[in-house]
Amino acid sequence: MVVVAAAGNEGTDVVDAIPAAIPEVISVGAVNTPVIWDQGITWFSNRGIRLDILAPGSDILSLCAEGTNSAPLESHYARMEGTSMAAPHVAGVAALLLSRNPGLSVEAVRQLLRSTAKPDRSDPLVVAGGLGLVDADAALAETRVLEAHLSRPYPGEKITAPIEIQGTIQGQGVTGWELAWGAGRTPSAWHSLQSGTSAVVAGTLATLDPRALPEGVVTLRLSAKDDRGKIYRFDSVVEADFLALQEPALPEFLVYALQFKPGQPIPIKGRVDFSRPAPGTPPWVLPGAGWKTVGGDSGPRNGDLGTWTPDASLVAGHYTLRIRVEDGGVTRTDPTVVHLEPALISPQWPKFLDRNPMGGVILHKDGSGNPELGAITNIRHPAYVPGVYHRFRPDGTPLPAPGMQWGSDETSVVADLDPAIPGDEVALIDYQSILIMNGSTKVREIPLGNSQALGQSPILTTIKGAPALVAMTFLVGQDYRRLLTVVRPDGTSVSPAFPLECDASGGNGFFDNVEVLVGDLNGDGKQEFIVPKKATDSSWKLHAYSEEGQLLSWSTPEQPGIVRSMILADVDRDGFMEVLASHGAGMAVFRHDGSYYPGWPRTDIQGNLICADLDRDGIEEIIAVEQTKLHVVKADGTPWSSDWPQVRGNSEGFGFFESKPAVADVTGDGRQEILVMETNWNDGWILNKWPDFINNWSRTARMVALDTMGRTVKAWNLPGTGSLAAFDMGFKATLGDFNKDGRLDVGACFYTAKTGSGVTVMEGGGLTVLTTSAPWAAGTHDWPCSTGDAWNRRTLLRDPKVALPGITGGMMVAGAWPVEIQAWNVPGRKEVWLEVDGQRVGSALLQAPFRLEWDTKASGLGNHAVQAFARTGSGGVVASPKVTVQVVDKIATAFGDLTLTQGRNPALAGEALTVEATLQPATATGEVSFTVGSASPVRVALVQGKASLALAKLAAGTHAVTAQYEGASFYSASASAPLSLKVWDYQLAASAAEVQVAPNQAGTVTVTLTPEGGFAGDVQLTCTGLPADVEARFTPLASGADGKQTSTLSLSLKPKPVPPSPGWLLGGGLLGLGFLAPRRRRRTVGAWVFGGLVLVGLVACGGGGGGSASKDKSYNAVVTGTWEGSTRSCTVKVVVKQ
Repeated sequence: MVVVAAAGNEGTDVVDAIPAAIPEVISVGAVNTPVIWDQGITWFSNRGIRLDILAPGSDILSLCAEGTNSAPLESHYARMEGTSMAAPHVAGVAALLLSRNPGLSVEAVRQLLRSTAKPDRSDPLVVAGGLGLVDADAALAETRVLEAHLSRPYPGEKITAPIEIQGTIQGQGVTGWELAWGAGRTPSAWHSLQSGTSAVVAGTLATLDPRALPEGVVTLRLSAKDDRGKIYRFDSVVEADFLALQEPALPEFLVYALQFKPGQPIPIKGRVDFSRPAPGTPPWVLPGAGWKTVGGDSGPRNGDLGTWTPDASLVAGHYTLRIRVEDGGVTRTDPTVVHLEPALISPQWPKFLDRNPMGGVILHKDGSGNPELGAITNIRHPAYVPGVYHRFRPDGTPLPAPGMQWGSDETSVVADLDPAIPGDEVALIDYQSILIMNGSTKVREIPLGNSQALGQSPILTTIKGAPALVAMTFLVGQDYRRLLTVVRPDGTSVSPAFPLECDASGGNGFFDNVEVLVGDLNGDGKQEFIVPKKATDSSWKLHAYSEEGQLLSWSTPEQPGIVRSMILADVDRDGFMEVLASHGAGMAVFRHDGSYYPGWPRTDIQGNLICADLDRDGIEEIIAVEQTKLHVVKADGTPWSSDWPQVRGNSEGFGFFESKPAVADVTGDGRQEILVMETNWNDGWILNKWPDFINNWSRTARMVALDTMGRTVKAWNLPGTGSLAAFDMGFKATLGDFNKDGRLDVGACFYTAKTGSGVTVMEGGGLTVLTTSAPWAAGTHDWPCSTGDAWNRRTLLRDPKVALPGITGGMMVAGAWPVEIQAWNVPGRKEVWLEVDGQRVGSALLQAPFRLEWDTKASGLGNHAVQAFARTGSGGVVASPKVTVQVVDKIATAFGDLTLTQGRNPALAGEALTVEATLQPATATGEVSFTVGSASPVRVALVQGKASLALAKLAAGTHAVTAQYEGASFYSASASAPLSLKVWDYQLAASAAEVQVAPNQAGTVTVTLTPEGGFAGDVQLTCTGLPADVEARFTPLASGADGKQTSTLSLSLKPKPVPPSPGWLLGGGLLGLGFLAPRRRRRTVGAWVFGGLVLVGLVACGGGGGGSASKDKSYNAVVTGTWEGSTRSCTVKVVVKQ
């Protein structure tokens, strides 16, 4: 039976595609339809030595079932692409051949198709040997064919000893055949093994001794020739296998490479099978980076080959190890690749699990106060293997790992939930209960009724002064119905209304799985539960429940799609929380009353949300991570700067892949960076021993830290497992001081996946723990994990702050003193006021900015205690630090030294100069009068204690500048010390207006420098405006008795070059492209034209001469003096005599 199969659509080697790779199958690749692109193999078609034939495979009209295609034609037709579209073309031609001659064998059909195909030369990786586009007419017109087939060794067989090569050459008109081998899958050279002139049927063609072959893949080619001179070929790939570097295993893709920490030994295992080592040469060595030999031995070996300890100073990156064997003059190698990461906190990281711990790295304290790391996996389908609570010491040492009922994909709560038990507890939603663990011990299990985990992380909050756990789960069998449970850690409910049922938002919350937020919206000290509830089939709106479980009147406008991410933050620090929510159609920010915040909603921003003060200037930034963009915007939604958004990835949508970001100062520069996962697309080199192909489907993933300008300031490759790669989903980062060394550490979890075959299959997950050189201080990093904090509140919480920015201890005040009060993050702020000596001053301030005037006279002269206050929505009071100031009748003022903010001292006449006066205290008001020499005073207003005067162009000489403050209100008068400004100048003059220069006769002129204003600078003289053949030289400036300085300028003609001897002279070597110009008769221009290039040479004949005399020429030479960048000049007429 003739079997025709599609080669596959992964853009890689067909040798891995079944059934197309089976030798008895005719494999078909796809070419582009000529009406769309130039004919050639498609980007997606598999290729390689086992590809037999090509056929049209793009934009093919095909049948489809109604409703199964997004763009059908007349409901039952569609245009499709793929090798599955190409295979039927070939199957149809094969059927025609068999209908005409039913006795044709599989090989006869294959050779008829191949030998009559239209050769395709569009891609060097297609393989040589006649592969091309199927030609039905030519195949049916062919009357006879030769069979050429290799039956042994089998394709892909590993050869370690001599083997017989068996095959068949038969058919009408056999005149000869040849068997040859070549290195690799696409050999550049062929080596003959055997040849013959007669047919062979299932016989031995040659004996192959692998010791004559290079290690690795070898292609065998059988070529048969008939009496018409037509060639028929059959190729097969085998492997010469004498040595293998087995551990660390060679990764199929670079992203699969195992990761190690430099400075730690890496065990090397493998196999070396050689019986004829080169005399005096160890048959195997283990070179490392730069092929430095790191081990060796003699004789065969199977197992431990040695170790490589990478130098601790090696930087992060991929490094190649190889085993090399010298055998009878033949060198054989086998490589592998590892990834070195110096930032690993210990050599025992990373860890790889059978599932991804999507909840992230859990950082908590054990019963002795020591740090412990954890990660929880969820139930694995379809085998329903329960998840595990994996536990580790910070150095990676494993701890007992208890099993779960199901497990969890959510981030766990970490807190001391049971004071009677030492250490922290970890609370998670495990199937239908809240599970509280302390180490490997189950502390408590709180049932959740007929509901189960939704993907929403549990939340820890404080209600009525005591801790409470919040869980949102879904009711089994009820679409869009959720169960909101609020309980104490001991399992008792905080209110009879809980648990309560509520509607869902109409979706599954794929991105953050957020279906409830908990926070104090209006600052009254009570928590609200914010829940997205379904409004219509395509919209939702936010509602709120009270601590007692009552539905409040609070709600927001309707929003489209489903909720993707929600957080709480006081974006303007006015004491009232805003709700930030993104969805499939954009993003909105809502005030504490449910209305839109100014500037929102927007449709150009969405994704996972966090909030932080990145540059620590007291103003919050909103961060949104979507698939290809990372936004940083202000509270009103406008971009933070022109650097944002940052765009990564490509049209496939991969870049940041909506990763869960974190924010911390990972560089230690005082500013905060954004930590996200970044995916690089099309960066997966197939790392088999013969890298013939580039795989278009592989991805690489890394964790990056972006600074305030969007630049990548740190990057860490996420590791592979040897057979799996870090994948761009499920990434979460947790930051802290894991090993208590005072430095910031980063724990990251991520999916691992089998990729590179067109379809990505997630097969587990990874954990890695990295360290940085940045210091760690708890509470100084705004968003150190994906859920904001260890309580999963997804809320940016700031400590309330009241301050008096213009008042400092010990300062003097007088009169009606202006006071400004800052009140930031005061929950539900009601009023702000000022107290002096415990007594209120003026009325309460209700709206920012909080400004008032304090009548200091009413308080009396002397020392007074000043303090500002703000009242919270719950009635509490937040106070500023108390400051003692002195009330005086008049505040003394004093000038600092006058300074030049523009220009220099000494200056050159005409330069721009600006003088600045600084008056203390800076609160002084009024004007400063500047006086320059005997000129009239100029009045300038004080601005924050400073006044500046731009001086008019001053003449040469010394000028005294003073500043006078006449006092204002309750500030006393004062004057500055004078600033002595020196203004210099000088003039240049030539002793003669004209100087003559002739051959063998120099001309001279004296240049005089006349100083003004006490000028004492070092002037450099230059002369410009002269022809190239006139040389100018100055003598050093010399001072005379009159204070003037003089220099002699000498001008002379440079010697002319000696004429060439008679003969031909090629002048200039000019090579040009263009047309020849008309030639004069007095001089000969030779031209040679080569393929459009014109080589032109000026040719002069020696001897001869003559011609009329030239006229004298005049030039205006400029003599320039330069002092510290400033210039003065004079001119001289120079006459050059011929």
